[in-house]
Amino acid sequence: MKKSRKDDVIKTANCIIRKAGYSNLSFSQIATTLGVTRENVHHYFRKKEALGNACLDAMYDDLGGKFEDIVSLDINADKKLLEYFKIYKTQQDEREDCPIVALLAEYDLLPDSMKEQVKKLVTIEHTNMEKILQEGKENDIFFFEQSAQTKALMIITLLKGAVSYSKIYNNFKDVSTSIMDELQSSKN
Repeated sequence: MKKSRKDDVIKTANCIIRKAGYSNLSFSQIATTLGVTRENVHHYFRKKEALGNACLDAMYDDLGGKFEDIVSLDINADKKLLEYFKIYKTQQDEREDCPIVALLAEYDLLPDSMKEQVKKLVTIEHTNMEKILQEGKENDIFFFEQSAQTKALMIITLLKGAVSYSKIYNNFKDVSTSIMDELQSSKN
């Protein structure tokens, strides 16, 4: 296996986790998808937990980078939130569940080391949404009575549900538009 193959293993594993969950992830499945032997996959990851943690590291780097990029943009909070929505829109377009949702569905079954990683993923997502909302509230772009922390959790929950329900209703745009309309309504 080439050195870059380790990244291929992680990417393939992440795809399987999003589509079938961590409990259905297998070294055989990865090997078949990549056209290599199971032993080639085991060369990089002896245990499934190590592979799971490597997948979570990759998700954290990817998601963390995206959120940091959005938060640091020199644009108003409403535009930042629209950029944030694009992450979820991509998942909806690809008809995939959010990897965090897939992992949360099996959270109690995950090894403790992976549970800690999932908490880090959830925290980075929530913290960055909170920053955008707080900025918007301070600049009179967003209007809401709850704390930014509570509002961020509500919006993330709506977005994740919208990604899942969009498989049937294809209404992600309606949900994201409704969120923006509510945030920008000064009658809250």
